[in-house]
Amino acid sequence: MKLPRSNDELVAYMKKHGMVKTPAIIEAFRAVDRGDFATPNLGQLVYFNRPVQDGDVHLSAPFIYADALEELSPKPGMSFLNIGSGTCYLSYLVSMLVGELGVNHGVELNEALLEHSARCIASTDDRLGRKTDIQVLRGNGLSVAVEPGCGYDCVYVGAGCDPDLTLPYLQGLLNVGGVMVVPFREELVRMERMADGSFSSRALCNVCFSPIVMVDTKKEGFRGAPEPPPTVRFVVKPWSPLCHSVYPRSFRDTVLNVLMANAREDSLPGTLPPALWMEIMGFARRDWFSESAIIQEREATARAKRTSGGGGGGGRKGKGKAARADEGGSGGSVDASSSSSSILTSGCLVGAARTVALLPVRAGSAAATQMGCHVS
Repeated sequence: MKLPRSNDELVAYMKKHGMVKTPAIIEAFRAVDRGDFATPNLGQLVYFNRPVQDGDVHLSAPFIYADALEELSPKPGMSFLNIGSGTCYLSYLVSMLVGELGVNHGVELNEALLEHSARCIASTDDRLGRKTDIQVLRGNGLSVAVEPGCGYDCVYVGAGCDPDLTLPYLQGLLNVGGVMVVPFREELVRMERMADGSFSSRALCNVCFSPIVMVDTKKEGFRGAPEPPPTVRFVVKPWSPLCHSVYPRSFRDTVLNVLMANAREDSLPGTLPPALWMEIMGFARRDWFSESAIIQEREATARAKRTSGGGGGGGRKGKGKAARADEGGSGGSVDASSSSSSILTSGCLVGAARTVALLPVRAGSAAATQMGCHVS
């Protein structure tokens, strides 16, 4: 069988053998030349379906990246984290899929690889006539700081991990519905965070990865005291009208509800100018109005009431208040667990807008979280 000796032949080879199926992913592989992220010394070897290495520069076998992309399924506007980003070949493939409004982060310890990947990204940008917003920081992939609500939809780990040591940390990187592809010991594993906070996982194939560098928490610093590992912290883009289309449905619906209620002079949101509401939304997390966030808030409130002796009566009273906040609507009761498709009901517009009016005073409170309420 003829071995592929160019990027086009590699893509044809992967399609023929069923390694890649999704049209958008096929086009990404076709547009991004694998050879542009290698070194000249590797020549045509880089297009073989096997891992290649030249000094610090290492590329996994093409089928590994194909499997990862098919499982991660990056879509426009999604967020992606590449732990051990290396040459950034995979990161650039993902950039073709998440688009300009997506989030594309990478973490790499090797400074020489950081410089190499920066050159590769720049040259590929020039060849394709585009500007890619891939943020790569130097640091340990096990020290990424993730703010609440700013997790990732897709995560790829390019180094072997021991689940006994890394699993809780890695799970904390994912958004609800987020997917991670990670080598656990000798298996490449797909892990997904479910709506109830649990995780599902399944093995994809057998692999052999170099072990991830663990965080050294015993290193001595100033005056012999333990030196905490440096934190890798990315700049998170706030909401704006330009990136509105790639925010979660619950967030988009809430913005629409607020602006529609703002147009009514007799509503509380109408007392503030629309520009101020736009500014306020820029401070809200991506998940602030999601169904899972509302459910978690209600569960926390219920636990607090049980602890304080409030019992079930407090819960019924809270439901009554929610229903009264919906006065003038369709008469339905507010239910955070109902489908988001009904959020545009007129009764919810008034109820959500009145709750949103509390945001400038009590940002992040239970009332502010209720901005994404649904009507059953």
